[in-house]
Amino acid sequence: LTPACAGLLQLELKWGELPLPGSPFRVQVSGAVSRDPSRVQVTGVGMPGVVDRPLRFLVTALEGAGPGPLLVNVTGGCRPEIRLHNLGPGCFEVIVVVSLPGEYQISFCWGDEQSPVPGSPFPVTFYSSL
Repeated sequence: LTPACAGLLQLELKWGELPLPGSPFRVQVSGAVSRDPSRVQVTGVGMPGVVDRPLRFLVTALEGAGPGPLLVNVTGGCRPEIRLHNLGPGCFEVIVVVSLPGEYQISFCWGDEQSPVPGSPFPVTFYSSL
């Protein structure tokens, strides 16, 4: 077992379907977490958006990125709807929907808010229609 984060973890051990005596065990994990946001790629950037329609991004954490989480923030003319779907290990779909046209900034960070992925924040223009 290689923990992906520091903190108090609960470890459940079983023999077949039966828990081992004393399981689950509480384990305190310490140390720094190794993350590399430069190993995270965002596709779908550079595309304009349309008001009230989903704008999709695919975020892929490549080998060596370390554990997330993926953080997404959108700033601009209105409060956006942000949907994050985990597609599997290290792969996410991010959907952004805004209700007002204008210039927005979409930020993607890996692990914490001080670790932006390359190129983030990304400028996006949302139009009333295309």
